[in-house]
Amino acid sequence: MSNEPTITIAKDDLSTDAIITFPADVNTRDNVWLTIDPNRGGPAYSLNVIRTDEGIVLDLYVLDHEDSDNGPIATTYAFDTDATAIIEGQIA
Repeated sequence: MSNEPTITIAKDDLSTDAIITFPADVNTRDNVWLTIDPNRGGPAYSLNVIRTDEGIVLDLYVLDHEDSDNGPIATTYAFDTDATAIIEGQIA
């Protein structure tokens, strides 16, 4: 199996531009960088999705300013336990 990501473009679904699937084993990849460029005259962004022992962290940067001393312009996280509770129907 290839270690390359698979990119699927949803042709008839305007709510999703693309789905990127990373087949790599979790032990070999603990983060991924995505470039977000809405191309509407505003800035482009870099999103770093980081896997942790408890879930994921999302850090958002202005593109080409990822090494800024100011750090990310936004950060959030999601816990695996919360996702599991939703999947198992414990949280509606």
